[in-house]
Amino acid sequence: MKHTHIPGWLAIVININILLASAFCIDLKKIWASSGGMPIFFIWLLGAVAFLPIILVLARLAWRFPFSGGLYVYNKRALGEFWGFVSGWGYFVGTIAANGYIIHLLSAHIHRIPAINSILERAGISDIWIEIGVVVLFALLNLVSIYIVFALNLLFILFKLAILIVTVMVIPKLFNVHQWSILHLDWQGFVIFVPFVLFSYTGIESCCSVADKITESRCEVGRVIMISFAIITTFYLLFQFVFFCLHGANTFDPFFHLMPLLTDNQQFIAIGDTCMTWAVITSFLAGYYGMFYYNSWNLHAIAMDKEIEGIKLLRALNRYDVPWLCVCVQALLIIPFIVFAHSNFCLMTLGVAATIGVYFLSTLSFLIFDRSLLGYIALVSCAGMLSLCMIDLWRPSARIPLCLFVGIVVAGIVASSFSKFWSKS
Repeated sequence: MKHTHIPGWLAIVININILLASAFCIDLKKIWASSGGMPIFFIWLLGAVAFLPIILVLARLAWRFPFSGGLYVYNKRALGEFWGFVSGWGYFVGTIAANGYIIHLLSAHIHRIPAINSILERAGISDIWIEIGVVVLFALLNLVSIYIVFALNLLFILFKLAILIVTVMVIPKLFNVHQWSILHLDWQGFVIFVPFVLFSYTGIESCCSVADKITESRCEVGRVIMISFAIITTFYLLFQFVFFCLHGANTFDPFFHLMPLLTDNQQFIAIGDTCMTWAVITSFLAGYYGMFYYNSWNLHAIAMDKEIEGIKLLRALNRYDVPWLCVCVQALLIIPFIVFAHSNFCLMTLGVAATIGVYFLSTLSFLIFDRSLLGYIALVSCAGMLSLCMIDLWRPSARIPLCLFVGIVVAGIVASSFSKFWSKS
């Protein structure tokens, strides 16, 4: 079997695709409205500052353990088999919940294209079937050659350029730095939407799941994490600064109000909005595809461990060197989150909370190897962000997705413990 490797530049592209879908195209008007006009520039800047020590910790762990499995491997080496499995399995299920959120957003934006919406209405196809169809389609795409991954990620990047091109065209006409003088702050509203900000940075470590496929260089995975974080942070801050100088504190969707700034021709505006909608949809597809691809390898890394001999089938690779059964398991597990979770916001917060919880364990692992100030700062940062997420998950609307998450995680832990006991006996 031919084992393929992922170039470092492609790992960075996949990371960027994941993160741009995670936050850049979410409902920004809600954040503007709830924060009293506080520019999103500051929101993402605070997020970058909070995440920086965590990113540095993850990059150092990636350098110390350049093996596939990422956070699962780090925590197993430092904290033992139980916490290693809890972190790996919890991260896997949390990523599935976050993918459910992206699928919901994708379905909502598909309806913004009149031709497609008309076909769906005539055929009587509900949102649930659209979302399940996307899951099945991308599960199939994850079963083929790595060269499909190359092509799709480059294609998704090209579609995103539509947003960049239109924004650059608008800048000379309406850019106004005096918009900053009219802002006022509503910190209560800002705190409510902290999970959106956190969601924009979680997933930067996804490439660790295929660390030994990226390159033979020991430092490459840590370098991919740092470069991805630098590019994404710069992109977030620059674009949000530009959007605020273009739109001010208005509470409309900044992406779909760019074309009216360029022309009064309704036909051009309609064409431009359609192109923008496709750019946003492909952004969601790119994020979902990247997270799905990496997450299958997270489960494969867990399955390769001797602790869970009872599920050896998950170790199987197809002729394209893809863990095909892990792909299928992930696709099946995402469907309950799509069907039963009626709150997009709760799915997003749940995914963020699960990921940051694993960051917390990873930071503890880092402190075991290196008791530096950086580790303690990262630990405090994780604890603060996790606390804010748990406040949001206390809402009644979060009960169903939270119960799903806890149930699947507990079932995995019980199965792992039973498998270990069975192997010993």
